[in-house]
Amino acid sequence: MKFFIFVCAGLTDEPVEDLGGRTPLEVAKTPVMDELAKKGRVESVSFVPSNLEPLAEVAVLSLLGYDPQQFYTGLAPLEAPAFGIRQDDREVIFRADLTTASDGVMVDRTSGGISDREADILITGLSTAFADQSFRFCRGRGYKNYLLVRDEKLLEDLDELDCVSPSFFLGQKISKFLPKGRGNGSVVELMKKADTYLENQEINRVRIDLGENPANGLWLWGQGKKPRLQSFEKQHGLSGAFFADADFIKGLAEHIGLLRVKDPTKLPTQSEVVFFYYGSLEAAAASGLKQKIKKIEDFDVFVGTVLKSHSHEPSLRVCVCGDVSESLSRKTATRNPTIALIAGEGIAADKNLSFDEKTCGLSSLADRSDGFLSSFLKS
Repeated sequence: MKFFIFVCAGLTDEPVEDLGGRTPLEVAKTPVMDELAKKGRVESVSFVPSNLEPLAEVAVLSLLGYDPQQFYTGLAPLEAPAFGIRQDDREVIFRADLTTASDGVMVDRTSGGISDREADILITGLSTAFADQSFRFCRGRGYKNYLLVRDEKLLEDLDELDCVSPSFFLGQKISKFLPKGRGNGSVVELMKKADTYLENQEINRVRIDLGENPANGLWLWGQGKKPRLQSFEKQHGLSGAFFADADFIKGLAEHIGLLRVKDPTKLPTQSEVVFFYYGSLEAAAASGLKQKIKKIEDFDVFVGTVLKSHSHEPSLRVCVCGDVSESLSRKTATRNPTIALIAGEGIAADKNLSFDEKTCGLSSLADRSDGFLSSFLKS
C-alpha cells in the first residue's frame, strides 16, 4: 500500500469578522478535500505537546513520528542540512538572520528581502572580521544564515539560551528581547559587534540611498545541538520521500533519509510513504485574508492533481491536515487545534459533509502529538 500525507502550513484559523464569523477554510472552495472528507474520517488534532511552542517544525516532527520532546533541539539544526551545512556533536548552531533596526527597534526581519549576492558579501565579511576557532558563519539564503559555535565549556548553556525569533517582536525595542540565560554575554556581545560592523558596510549605504532597508543587524536565535534522529525507514519500517519548498523540511529530510521528489506527479516507485508540505508559516504571516483563502484553494487543487496523477495505484491511503493553527488577524501561530482527515484503503467514512473546522469540531481536541503516524499507517 502507498501512503500520501498532504500538509498545508497554517491551514486552520480563527473565525474572521470580515467573513461573517467564518474561517478562511470554511470560505475557500475545496471540492477535492470535501469529497475526501465524505469518504473518510475527520478529526480535531494537535501535533504540538502542551509544553512546547506551537511551531511548524515541532508539529512536523511529531506528525512524522518523532517525539519533539525528545528530538526537537531547535530550528537551526533542522534547517542546516538543507544548505549543505554539517554540524557535529560538539557544536551549537544558531540562525544568524540579517535584520533591519532603526532607533533600537526591530523594523524588518528580512532586511528588505536582501539578495543572496549581498548577503554573501556581508556574511563573508563577518567571517573575516570575527575569525575565531570557536565559531564559524555559514551561508543560507538571503537574510537567513547560520552561526556554528564550538565551545565545550558553554555548549550546554548556549543550547539552553532563551532566544526568540525576530518575527515575534517586530516594531518593538530590541533590547527587551536579547538572548537570556547563562552564557548569554558572549552571544549578545557578538551581536552588538556584528551590528557595528554591518552599519559601516558599503552595501548598506547603497541600500539606504536606494530607499531599501539596510541589513544593519545580526540576530541570533533558533539554536540547538545536532538532533539524534533515526532514519524514517528504521523508525517505521517503510521507505519515504518528500516534496516541499520549506527549508526546515528539506533539512529534516536529510536527517531522516527521505528521498526528495521534484515532480509530485512522478513519484519514485520504491517510496511507500510520501510527505507533501505546502506553503510556509513565514509566507502565511505576511499574507492577507484573500491570499490565505487562495492558498487553501491552491492547496486543494494541488492535492487533486497529485491524486489524479496516481489514480492507478491499486491501494492508497491519504491524510490531509494542517501543521499548526494560526491567527491571521494576530499574525501568529496559536495553540488551537488543527484538522486532519484520513481516507482511502481500509478507512470507513464517518459521514462528513465538508472539510473545515466546524465539521471536525475543533472544540473536542484529540492530542495527537504522539502516535498519529503509526495510527495512520496501521489503522
